[in-house]
Amino acid sequence: MIVVAGSTGHIGRELVRLLSERRETFRTVGHTDLAQPDRLATAFAGADKLFLLTANSEDMVRLQIDTRDIAAAAVVTLTDAGHEGKVYTLTGPQAISYREATEILSRVLGRPLKYVAESEDEAWHRLRDEKVTNTETAPSPGPAGHPLPRERVPRSGG
Repeated sequence: MIVVAGSTGHIGRELVRLLSERRETFRTVGHTDLAQPDRLATAFAGADKLFLLTANSEDMVRLQIDTRDIAAAAVVTLTDAGHEGKVYTLTGPQAISYREATEILSRVLGRPLKYVAESEDEAWHRLRDEKVTNTETAPSPGPAGHPLPRERVPRSGG
């Protein structure tokens, strides 16, 4: 059985859709399950495969890749033989930073856009102050253990 961690994000939702199309047996676990050690045994009971997406730091250059492509690659590696014990790094065609991506979008849209970097804590506090809530995403602890849906943390900009 496959365990999909983070099934409420863009990639996880697409992966769940693709696994369902293939009629694969899987279970989804939320970030709260992963953050509580007493829930791990139950969350992973009977699992022999795991999809867990990790992300890089926000200020690093990123190789942009479509979330649907990531999910498509994940479903193949989780369901086809020959991928056991392997780790894959998926990349896009060109490494660009969020600042560069913002500049490209600004040119394409024909209007000024500004990228403003903020840490996870800054984003958490901004969203809390704006009273943004999201029931679609499993909450993850923010500063001092307060819940914040990490997958839905938009970056400031204008």
